[in-house]
Amino acid sequence: MRSKKPLQRAILLPRGLPRRRITQSAPGQIALLHAIAHIELNAVDLALNMARRFTKTQLLVDFYHDWLGGADDEAQHFLMLSDRLADLGAAYGDLPAHDGLWQAADATKHDLLARLAIAPLVLEARGLDVTPTIIDRLKSVGDE
Repeated sequence: MRSKKPLQRAILLPRGLPRRRITQSAPGQIALLHAIAHIELNAVDLALNMARRFTKTQLLVDFYHDWLGGADDEAQHFLMLSDRLADLGAAYGDLPAHDGLWQAADATKHDLLARLAIAPLVLEARGLDVTPTIIDRLKSVGDE
């Protein structure tokens, strides 16, 4: 069940984010799940930004549909994480997060090729690289 309280998130520079300890306790699980939820919500925003930002560029309509489909996928991931956070008595926005993904998006906002190189080929790829580790961390704290 999703939280009904209003979203209140503190966005910090990546280096300003407090170090979190991932433990078997609820706060430790919440810290990890909150961090993943933040990444998923940013992925929604980035996908929607791609579908809107470069509309003056003559691209196939499938380009835009693919990004909108990606946004939908990422939204489903975010909602699943939100539900899990609610199971633990927390909600997205309870902890501060960083704006590192948006720093990359802002740096490439006027260059489609640079954005395509950064968003899917670097940011998303990095996320896929750490997925097995994240799965192991969740299992290690008793969260299947």
